[in-house]
Amino acid sequence: MSYRALLACGTPEAPDRYRQAKRSAATAVAEAKTRAWEEFGEPMENDFRTASKRSASAVIRTLHRSIFVPTLTYGHELWVMTERTRSRVQAAEMCFIRWVAGLSLRDRVRSSAIREELRVEPLLLCVERSQMRWLGHLVRMPPGRLPGEVFRACPSGCCHCDPTPDKR
Repeated sequence: MSYRALLACGTPEAPDRYRQAKRSAATAVAEAKTRAWEEFGEPMENDFRTASKRSASAVIRTLHRSIFVPTLTYGHELWVMTERTRSRVQAAEMCFIRWVAGLSLRDRVRSSAIREELRVEPLLLCVERSQMRWLGHLVRMPPGRLPGEVFRACPSGCCHCDPTPDKR
């Protein structure tokens, strides 16, 4: 139960109940950590010490794919990809990849070389592929679905949607 919910009860012991619940949750987490370390501690320690560079880069690729990419590309299906947007996405991605590789711009290593070493696909390709996938969904959407209707809509006064040719 949250602190606000306990305070909403209006009882004077609400703060004490909240602190007690917080302590018991922290104790449960600490006990679970201790049990896990007792059971897997030595094997985990040895695995971390002997981890090869390949497995470390696999972990980093997984983090890149599962955390960084979704965070950076949230809502990208509807982005208008201007040169400025492309440049910013590419700069943010390369900043992260260089950090992962332990390099800086002063090291003067090409982005393509870093991508090859870490085996990471350019984020702009993923964005474009996903945008094309979304466009396919819109085109195949049956009449009556709101996203498809908005996609097919023609605003009033729009010159390229008007079926009649210009009469000049």
